[in-house]
Amino acid sequence: FWGLTLTHFLCCTAHSGPIYHLVAFATDSGIPKMTAAAIFGVMGISNGLGRIGAGHLSDKIGSKRSLIIFLTIQAATIFSFAFARHTWHFYTSGLIFGMAFGSVMPMYALMVREYFGPRNMGTIYGSVFMVGSLGMGIGPYLGGFFFDTSGSYLWLYVTASIIAFSAVFMSTVLKPPGYKLWRERLVEPELSG
Repeated sequence: FWGLTLTHFLCCTAHSGPIYHLVAFATDSGIPKMTAAAIFGVMGISNGLGRIGAGHLSDKIGSKRSLIIFLTIQAATIFSFAFARHTWHFYTSGLIFGMAFGSVMPMYALMVREYFGPRNMGTIYGSVFMVGSLGMGIGPYLGGFFFDTSGSYLWLYVTASIIAFSAVFMSTVLKPPGYKLWRERLVEPELSG
């Protein structure tokens, strides 16, 4: 529980700052305001598509592997934003980043079910998500803090990528979900008895 919760917290802390500060960062880099808003829109659309695609991939290779893949893409894309100066780079990074952070979010619900079963899923996932929501509040604050102290968003993206790679590490050390064990211990005895 705590490993999955910490992974979710790190993930949300990492991607929330870049999400909330993207338009300001783009305009500070010389991108026109309407173009920066369009980049944000592209990120939102790819986010939705990522959620659907991630579910399909996790059905094929499993939720833990999918989580690791998408957290890695998210971390690398956050880092790439630190070097974005041109419109094409912002569009490309926004497209990939939106897909990546959209793809990781369904994995947490799937993993909660696989680790703990459906009986208490609402309570457990609610707890995991609540801690992730704290990370969603910290990330934008860090972005504002770094900008106010340095006059640049560079440290936001560097710090967020370090936090994102920490989430990748945490996801790799999680035990594989015990769906088979859960089924053997809880469901099959109920079905037979």
